[in-house]
Amino acid sequence: MTGRAASIACAAMVASLASCARSPRSLLVVEIAAPAPGVSLAKIRLQVAGIERLESGEVPQQIGVYLPATFAGEVTAVAEGLDADGVPVARGTSEPVRISPGQTRHATVTLSRVSGGRPAGDAGPGEERDAGTGKDTRPAAGDSGQASPSWPAEQNACLPPDEEKLEIKIRRGIEVPLYIKAPYRVRCDSQVHPAKDGEKPLIDLIWNGETPPLSILVRTEGITPGTLGTFEPFAVAISSSGTWIGSSCRVTFTTSEKIADEVYNTLLSGEVFKVAASVTCGRLDGPGTGSSTTDVLELFEFVSRTTLLHHR
Repeated sequence: MTGRAASIACAAMVASLASCARSPRSLLVVEIAAPAPGVSLAKIRLQVAGIERLESGEVPQQIGVYLPATFAGEVTAVAEGLDADGVPVARGTSEPVRISPGQTRHATVTLSRVSGGRPAGDAGPGEERDAGTGKDTRPAAGDSGQASPSWPAEQNACLPPDEEKLEIKIRRGIEVPLYIKAPYRVRCDSQVHPAKDGEKPLIDLIWNGETPPLSILVRTEGITPGTLGTFEPFAVAISSSGTWIGSSCRVTFTTSEKIADEVYNTLLSGEVFKVAASVTCGRLDGPGTGSSTTDVLELFEFVSRTTLLHHR
């Protein structure tokens, strides 16, 4: 298969664009069901196969967790509902789900009130808590009492709303043009992949959203963070009230700089990079190879973040 054909085949799987990597990753969609009435949640902490996510306390809600491409077998989702002090007040575990690379599976976690849990603000053994807020005031190990970054960070977070930008306009003949302007409820699944086993390094810029449904991929090979200029992306795919695959595209990076180091859990950390770029395409094709359209990509600009993951 040629590089272009491979990119089309990869990008055509729009329902799971984020798994369009060197090897297909699986996706576990976890439905968090509401706990008993009267339980107020500030955050949801979800653990799946060693991956930890911290999300808003909204229930019910769906949380998608991408598993490593090498993962195959049974997986269980464990969720905790945290109060404003980070104290677990509700907990639940899903039934085991069997999953293979590239698959999407669903699991449900019903949160139940934690029995015997200490009230928020009470100190456990060895803890020092502020009398007003109930928060632990002890410095972390190795700290000198200075504030430390929150842990865990959100691996799929975007830039702050005043910095994140995603703007796309597609002219569709006599139909109403497609116009996307973020930030709205979008998840940033972008990653940096270093050179490995003879393969080129690449940067994946990926956005996924549910309201409205949205999946966007810009994959560029042969570049690393910090590289500026114009390049031919390996694949460009856009899905939102339609599906388009870019042909004869160019992506011009004007910003690419490291902005943070983050820790996601005991096994995973990441270097976070801010990137800004614009994309042009000579033609937009439909999801099938050779199914060219008369639609025109008039605008595609973004400012976002991408992460280089490290196993600790």
